[in-house]
Amino acid sequence: MNKELLSRFLTSIILVPLLLWALYGLSGLYFLVFIALIIIIGAIEFSKMIDVKSWLVVLLMIIALVLILFLPLSYYYLFLSIVVIWWLINGYFIFSFPEKQKFWYKNKGLRIFNVLMVLMPTFVSLIIIRNNLGFNWLLFLLFVIWSADIGAYFSGKAFGKLKLAPKVSPGKSIEGVLGGILLAILTTIMIDYLGFVKFDNLFSYIVLTILVVLISIIGDLFESLFKRVSGVKDSGNLLPGHGGILDRIDSLTAAAPLFLLGSLVIEYL
Repeated sequence: MNKELLSRFLTSIILVPLLLWALYGLSGLYFLVFIALIIIIGAIEFSKMIDVKSWLVVLLMIIALVLILFLPLSYYYLFLSIVVIWWLINGYFIFSFPEKQKFWYKNKGLRIFNVLMVLMPTFVSLIIIRNNLGFNWLLFLLFVIWSADIGAYFSGKAFGKLKLAPKVSPGKSIEGVLGGILLAILTTIMIDYLGFVKFDNLFSYIVLTILVVLISIIGDLFESLFKRVSGVKDSGNLLPGHGGILDRIDSLTAAAPLFLLGSLVIEYL
């Protein structure tokens, strides 16, 4: 095992129990503070990539997080719908890179707006999923993302030939995406079979799983886009072998809002 893999393994040994403790052991308020701290650290990392003073980004993020807590629940769903559309628009900028780069990266206001739109909905979605849907539902979302990452990695290594977004992330392939989707679907079926989360309509959640994986890839590529423009390999070095907080939650930032919105739609069908 090389040094980087060993670092990733040792860090994971610490992170997994910490995550489970936070998910199942913290009360609502403490869990909110825990997620807020992760989001603020992510904002600090993002500020370095967009070349904006970290104190300004953190201040705006704290104000935004406080204000959004006072929104009525119905407004959250409208907000999340807008966020999902925003992520789809981001897909356009990802796949048109670098031709459309100047439009958003040269504008400091747009850069700060991007930080808020990436991290603020993540905060809202994780809190609502955990407190309203349940602990297991949030863990189910994480299982889908993790299994997609694993499936994409190994299928990409074995079969990857068709590049997905070579100018943004040369290592990602279409074959990897298909492998990630397949393993995520199998994970969803297994979770239902074991009763960890019981779905009233398994097929609907398989469809949602596919959509979540696809948009999680946009989240991953969006952070890769910022790193490429900024000329950095990782968003930070807080997590040895993993990089920064953003490197761990990039897929989640796009997946969580869609997962929450999709679950609510399925519930009311």
